[in-house]
Amino acid sequence: MGVFTLGIFFPWANSKGAFVGTMSALTFIFWLGFGANIESQRGNLVVPKLPVSIDGCPEGMNLTLAAPSLGAGGGVLEFYRLSYLWYSSIGATLTILIGLLVSFLTRPTDPGELNPELISPPIDRLVCWLFPEFRHRVGWDLGGKIQNVKETPTFPHFHFHFRCD
Repeated sequence: MGVFTLGIFFPWANSKGAFVGTMSALTFIFWLGFGANIESQRGNLVVPKLPVSIDGCPEGMNLTLAAPSLGAGGGVLEFYRLSYLWYSSIGATLTILIGLLVSFLTRPTDPGELNPELISPPIDRLVCWLFPEFRHRVGWDLGGKIQNVKETPTFPHFHFHFRCD
């Protein structure tokens, strides 16, 4: 998800940035997932079971109890408590951030030399409409230096490229 988003929304991304961003995020997420499982197996990471029974409760009584203590942890152990549902979002975000950083450090792609159909058309329109000065400062002239931009035969009835001019 992260490398796809990097490639379709950021015209400056290059292959080095995409590769390093993907590998860095993948390494981080593996460390997080395996570390949480290992610490859970060792007994260092205990997830308390909350009571779900209402046996013995008086009828009509609504009472909120304090949450049970998670025990002493701190440091990395607290980080391992992060839900696995966050792993894909964290991985995608890291891929994009690290990928852009590495791309800018290793000669970013010139948007003027990029086929405009490789960037999401709504993003191209949005940048042209909302940020006209920003567009010129960062060189958001998609395909401006290409002489003959071929139409892709995939969608012969639609022309997706939008010119800001």
